[in-house]
Amino acid sequence: AQQLEFLAVMADSMGTSSHLTYLQSLLAWRQARDAAKQEALIDEALAQQRAEGDDPAARADSVYGILVRLNPAQMLDMARQLLQHCGTEPLDAATSEPSALRKAQAILEELTRHAPGSLEAQLMLARARFVGNDAAGARSAVHKCIDLAPAYAAAHLLLAQIALTQDNFSMASQSLEQAVSSDFDLAKTSVAYKIIKAKVHFALDQHDE
Repeated sequence: AQQLEFLAVMADSMGTSSHLTYLQSLLAWRQARDAAKQEALIDEALAQQRAEGDDPAARADSVYGILVRLNPAQMLDMARQLLQHCGTEPLDAATSEPSALRKAQAILEELTRHAPGSLEAQLMLARARFVGNDAAGARSAVHKCIDLAPAYAAAHLLLAQIALTQDNFSMASQSLEQAVSSDFDLAKTSVAYKIIKAKVHFALDQHDE
């Protein structure tokens, strides 16, 4: 936190940049727990990042040049910060979509369009769509992860969670098996795995009765 404060002071005295504005957004949440201010600062950082990319000196026609302007690591962090305010379960039908969720999805869709091989971005997009009640879109993003990395345990675990919300208990069970076969430690270390497994077993027992 002290390092972030120091960078914020530097930004005031030396001018700002997308990176420094983003660091200020981290400070807004970690110190003040101000989600609205953090979201506004992320908006500002993203706008600054786009402006920096429009600088002729920063332009390049190559894929490398595009990724440099895009700054995937920072965009991924921005999306992660926004998503922490959106929960992990699908929104209630009566609940309007939070602006943070909408903005996170837009960031991740742009990122995966330019860097489709980013497993973390694809999985985060799948989680965002899942929370936003877009099960088909979430599955699509998850399957892209699995196509790229068949043993990606986190993707199989999310697929199980999606299947569970749709009462597809057989598919949820299969996905759990795939997840744990890809990462044996998952059964011991993952709280999410244990919760999903318990829900699947309870549902299957109820169905058998």
